[in-house]
Amino acid sequence: MPNFPGLKPEPNIVKAWSFQNILLEFYRYKPTQPEKLPAHCHDEYQFCLSVNYPSEYYYRKSVHFVPVGSLSIIHPGEMHSGTGRDVGDRQVRATFCMMYIQPKLIGQVLDDAFERKNSLPFFVKSIILDSALAYLFLRFHQASQSMASRLEQDDLLQSFLITLIQSYGDSRQSIKSLGQERVGVRKVRYYLHEHYAENVNLRQLAQIANLSPSYFSRVFKREVGVSLPHYQTQIRINQARSLLIGGMPIKQVAVKTGFVDQSHLTHQFKRFVQVTPGNYG
Repeated sequence: MPNFPGLKPEPNIVKAWSFQNILLEFYRYKPTQPEKLPAHCHDEYQFCLSVNYPSEYYYRKSVHFVPVGSLSIIHPGEMHSGTGRDVGDRQVRATFCMMYIQPKLIGQVLDDAFERKNSLPFFVKSIILDSALAYLFLRFHQASQSMASRLEQDDLLQSFLITLIQSYGDSRQSIKSLGQERVGVRKVRYYLHEHYAENVNLRQLAQIANLSPSYFSRVFKREVGVSLPHYQTQIRINQARSLLIGGMPIKQVAVKTGFVDQSHLTHQFKRFVQVTPGNYG
């Protein structure tokens, strides 16, 4: 293995966590000559975002070049392996973000959001260079392990999967047209005002509206003008204002209004009010 002058030895970093039975991983490989990975497969759809370093892998009888910023897709049950080399020896840390999604979840999104009920989508392009799609993937990947609300996490996941299926599935899918759903939307708005501190998810709210999750998320935004996560945060900030004016300590206000902690409240409060909670009032 070659030596790289001036580079200190460091370990590889792999972080793993789950969200709704979705396995997510963050990889940061040390500067070194990469090793070949043995052939293997997964029961899930595998998505990989190359954050900062190009590489190659073997899949469906071909070697695929993976550019920086690209999203690679491997289908369930398909054998694949690392080729054992990147484009040149790796002299910087290489970062990748992975996501493994069960076919059942892909099927649910297909049924909820699209007109046609086809079989599971096949993505003809194994490597996708689409900055908007990569951005959605990365935002969800980061939100799934952060202090983002459950509604924001659900919304980002839905947006990524719908965009992916509509843009890159093997058969063109038509998004379901939106009807008038004012009663369902009104029920959910009332619920969010009454339960603003609860970390509710998209499926719960869709059940209140008696609609499918993907469809309801879209119809709510059309009817109200903002997304569900935005609307929930707005309600929480309005409640926080009242409590701060009443003299409640900021840390307690954060808990009372459903934020993870004081820093989370401060971040969102500054977004909506343009000042920190400590400078309000």
